[in-house]
Amino acid sequence: MIRIILLLLLSALISSCNRPNIDYDVIIIGGGLSGLSASTALDKSLSSLIIEKDSVLGGRVLTNNYKNKYFYDLGAVYILDSSYFDELPIDDTIMEEKGDIGIWNNDSIYLGDSFKSAIKSYCPNQRILIDSIFRTEKFDFSKLNGKILEAFNTNIKSVFPGSIFNYNLFIQQYAKVRYNSSHFLKGNQSVKNKLMRSINSTISLNTLATKVDDINDCVQVSMVENGISKTLRAKKIIVATNALVANTIIKKKSELFKQFIEPLNYAPYISIAIGIKDSLIMGNEAYIIPINKGFSAILKQKTIDYEVTIFQLYVANDDILYFSDMESIKANAYKILKDIWKVDSSKTIFYDHKYWASAGVLANNHYEKSWDHFNFKASKNVYISGDYCSLNGVPYGMIPAIQTGLNSAKQINEEIK
Repeated sequence: MIRIILLLLLSALISSCNRPNIDYDVIIIGGGLSGLSASTALDKSLSSLIIEKDSVLGGRVLTNNYKNKYFYDLGAVYILDSSYFDELPIDDTIMEEKGDIGIWNNDSIYLGDSFKSAIKSYCPNQRILIDSIFRTEKFDFSKLNGKILEAFNTNIKSVFPGSIFNYNLFIQQYAKVRYNSSHFLKGNQSVKNKLMRSINSTISLNTLATKVDDINDCVQVSMVENGISKTLRAKKIIVATNALVANTIIKKKSELFKQFIEPLNYAPYISIAIGIKDSLIMGNEAYIIPINKGFSAILKQKTIDYEVTIFQLYVANDDILYFSDMESIKANAYKILKDIWKVDSSKTIFYDHKYWASAGVLANNHYEKSWDHFNFKASKNVYISGDYCSLNGVPYGMIPAIQTGLNSAKQINEEIK
């Protein structure tokens, strides 16, 4: 009996010696909204680390400001659905932008309180066709051409980078939406800050993850932290990066994961913010859709004292070809403001812009067929999250990023008990 006990103890000792040391229960790669959301939802008994390649957290949430008074976003755009954020709740004021929207072409603006009414004003001789487009749940936009198609195509690019035909029929229907252009007074950093106050993780900034290898007993993560290479091990990993990065660094991939992620592609996007100090010359429009001007939308955003209006202009994917460089984009941005509102560039108090090489995933037919079958895992111990693997079928945006981060954390909580 003693011999059996000794053999069992020896076996357990050998097993523990062979088992790799674990540095953290969970490592989260990516400190954007998805990674931060995952951290907030992890059980507090779990040790966790957030790895972020940049010097700040937030990912595509990029809020800058002028004199710490006028805040503007150059990253994620708060434009689709504000009601979700009532659940957080956010400690900020929502500035309501309830004015008309306009379609601008040939130096004329066609206004409406909805996109449907605006496009009817723009194409008054095609009202019956327009009614049928809005009445049809999944209208096929490949049947359109001319002015109507141009308007729908420009409108969808107000939120989704790329043209309307980069997307499946499900996403194309967003071209019919009058977007909610209300915004946080202090920008989308309000969402980021709310999450950061609730995270449970150690944070490692300026750290680039180069390899994620699931070796069954644990996951090994190779990284470069401030120029120094190192390796850490964790029980579970959440990769909260874009699909291109995830596909590159994850080495062990299930067939389902490979089928889902490898065909995914992204489109570039340019975001511009211009602060104008002259509130008297502005109309009541919430935003303008300029046709064939190289810009997909011009949002007007109120500020706290109403003496300054912030204009946000977006250039999406194929529209970038309209311009030779950022200086030509800047010149044309000022020309549009002058043409529409007679704004003189001398009234500018700030100008800022940001180029995003991979702003949002293009949700094509492959995505529509695959996303609802996907289990948010690359392998046994590696989860993925981010706005390209949305729970509601609409990739790209803050809400899908938050949802999928929470989802990955909740699954891990169940697995590590």
